[in-house]
Amino acid sequence: MQFQQWALRPGLLLFQLALPWVMIRGAGLEGPSWQARFDDFAKDERLAVLQRLAEETVTEALGGIRSALGLEPGRLQIRWILDLSSRAEPVAPEEPFESGRTHVGERDVEVILPARKFLWDPPRARPVVIHEAVHAVMASATGSRGAYQSIPKWLREGLALHIADEGELLLAETLAYTMFQGQPASAFFKGVRAQAVSYSEAYLAVLELQRKLGHDGLKAFVRDVVAGEGVERLLEKYLGVRLEAFEAQVVTYGQERVRGLLGEGTEPAFRAAMEARVQGEKARAREAFLDLLARQGEGPLSSTLRYLLARDVLESDRTISAASTMLLPLQQLLDSPATLWRPEALVLLGDCHRRMGATAKARQAFEQVLEVFGEDKGPAEEARRNLKALR
Repeated sequence: MQFQQWALRPGLLLFQLALPWVMIRGAGLEGPSWQARFDDFAKDERLAVLQRLAEETVTEALGGIRSALGLEPGRLQIRWILDLSSRAEPVAPEEPFESGRTHVGERDVEVILPARKFLWDPPRARPVVIHEAVHAVMASATGSRGAYQSIPKWLREGLALHIADEGELLLAETLAYTMFQGQPASAFFKGVRAQAVSYSEAYLAVLELQRKLGHDGLKAFVRDVVAGEGVERLLEKYLGVRLEAFEAQVVTYGQERVRGLLGEGTEPAFRAAMEARVQGEKARAREAFLDLLARQGEGPLSSTLRYLLARDVLESDRTISAASTMLLPLQQLLDSPATLWRPEALVLLGDCHRRMGATAKARQAFEQVLEVFGEDKGPAEEARRNLKALR
């Protein structure tokens, strides 16, 4: 799994789909209408639930953005698009696992929600719609694509994550995946000036702004940014610091947050467990993972630990008993808000059902991988292989 799946936390993609729109609206609801593009899922019985949720969420999002940031849509009209295509190819190399996108044009702004990502579980669309609504309202309020793009990525993405209430989960799973890759938990800090600034660091930068300015101060800061004042000048005006100093403050604050999330001793314990696993000492690694999971509870490593435990057990023990034992931890992972390891966990869940003779449930898990995560090559190929074997 490539970590860009995080882009779950979509950035701004200048992507245009030039097909006619079909109006859709939930019965009795007020607020912006969503428009459908393509028709692969037009007759899918699951679509009505997603449509209603998207409609309700936009109305809620616009009110929340007004309250939290003091922003209203401006000169650029916002169009809300439900993409009903079944394609699973990456839209752009830099965002291969996007769950939504905002396109800012010369005359309007389009928020595009790929329905296939959410038909299995519509509530997961809610934070994505809010996230993209923040981008859309900011862009509309600036009045032009160029003005919006001049706002630094860290501020655009940090605000969207903060308002959509995605930041804490993202931060937890960012440090978990960073550690999974064998790096120190804080290795994802690149600095807000970096082109490759991570979504998590962007979120922490906005939290640092709010810590120093308070709610009303943050609103005033954002309004000035949208009005066209440069962020660097505004940092000096509001905080009395240059961008370089603010960047250092964000890293200091972020590293404190990471230490607090992990707790004492967690990072070296996880590193030792992973080293044992790589060296083939699966029993010792499993014992360490179980101990960490007991200590962490639903902490930042929980989904990673559940995934690693399930994968190692199922790879080393092909029995029905092992499959039965792993059903619960896999289902716990999939029922949680976690986004990390979802496609891999679905493949493992399907394998468990297949071993236990529950062919329909196995097929459903593999089909979900292809529909929702079809662009994720590894899990998608495993799902196709398993579906072929089931036939």
